[in-house]
Amino acid sequence: MRFKIIKMGINGEGIAYKNGRPVFIEGALLEEEVEAKIYDEYKTYAKAKLIRVLEPSKERIDPPCPYFEKCGACSLMHLNYEKQKELKVELIRESLFKYARLNDVKINPLISDDVKLGYRNSLKLPLTLFKGKLVSGLYQYSSNHLMPINKCLIHDTEIERIRINVLNVLNKYHLPLYDPKTKKGMRALYIRRLGQKSELCLISGKDEFEKELLKDLSKIEGLSSIYQSINTSSGNTFFGKSFKHLALSSSLDFKFMGLKIKISLPSFFQLNTPMAELLYTKVKELASEGDTLFEAYSGIGVMSLLLSKSYKKVLAVENIAQAIQNAKAIAKANQITNVEFMYDDAAMALKKTAKKHKISTLVLDPPRSGLDDDMLIGITKALPDKIIYVSCNPATLAKNLSYLLKYYRLVEITPFDMFPESAHVESISLLLRK
Repeated sequence: MRFKIIKMGINGEGIAYKNGRPVFIEGALLEEEVEAKIYDEYKTYAKAKLIRVLEPSKERIDPPCPYFEKCGACSLMHLNYEKQKELKVELIRESLFKYARLNDVKINPLISDDVKLGYRNSLKLPLTLFKGKLVSGLYQYSSNHLMPINKCLIHDTEIERIRINVLNVLNKYHLPLYDPKTKKGMRALYIRRLGQKSELCLISGKDEFEKELLKDLSKIEGLSSIYQSINTSSGNTFFGKSFKHLALSSSLDFKFMGLKIKISLPSFFQLNTPMAELLYTKVKELASEGDTLFEAYSGIGVMSLLLSKSYKKVLAVENIAQAIQNAKAIAKANQITNVEFMYDDAAMALKKTAKKHKISTLVLDPPRSGLDDDMLIGITKALPDKIIYVSCNPATLAKNLSYLLKYYRLVEITPFDMFPESAHVESISLLLRK
């Protein structure tokens, strides 16, 4: 069936129309004529598989990755990078109109360091067997088929080197693939590189690793920490419920924007370190200075600690206990005493804080699902003077704004390209109380 691509979807799909209903076609680009076959139909939309491109876009390029068509993670790798950046701004603009009926918002130029490959500072890869050896891989798009890969182009080259060396050691000792019957064997690898150091986590069943194997892993250049996470669940969770320190340091130490940071598994840190610095710099600029700042979803507290010099008092809340422990340790290491970290639900903590303090600035960095109803209600009761909303999902951002704009004026939105070659776009919105 022949289709004309009219617009692009938020996940990087081409969108055509059939009988007034959108048809999402993975791999198709704006203004292309394509042949595709519908494989899923719903009441309001359909999905189709791209068969061939009949009339290609002038912006289409050959993707450098040999796994592009099967993987699906880098959904825009076949699009000229300048057009990728334009598309991401347009996706924000379309979401604002679709979910909040906003069409006159000031959207600043997208901020990017123009590094398209090798930017991702961590990898989470499941394992499989190939020719009798453990190899790492990725699941093919929209399937549960694990595809071995030799190299991922968006991973930091150092963590790719470490990955290969780790697999060589595991195969030297003939470690088996995970068997759900015995609940033993290797399931996946996690490697993260921050600064000049890298940490490794072996996700396995109920295995005990030989001392010689751990000695060999410890010799891998650049590796500073080795952990194990036991995962015997039958679901899709990556890590197990706990982490066991196996060798080398028990934490990852590095410097970021003048802060000495010590982080432990599984505390989150931004996946693109140089772009994280640009993002946090913009937050600092917008936050300016004031009396009391409240940060929700604060993680290990980096943003709050960076803003601590500009505010008399900073309060930060996170519902992950390990992250709060890390945050308090980082504050102590940097001799920062005016930041209070709270282990609590964000909405509950905001409600309690608003009873004691007048909040000058509220910084939000929620998950992709955005702000829940309790948080939205809490914000409109606390009514901080300024809101800085860091979003990784234009759709949920727009939905949240449609509620908040009853009380606030949206001054500007600044997009950031944290994940080149994909359709993901982050942004910072500045709102001022009416």
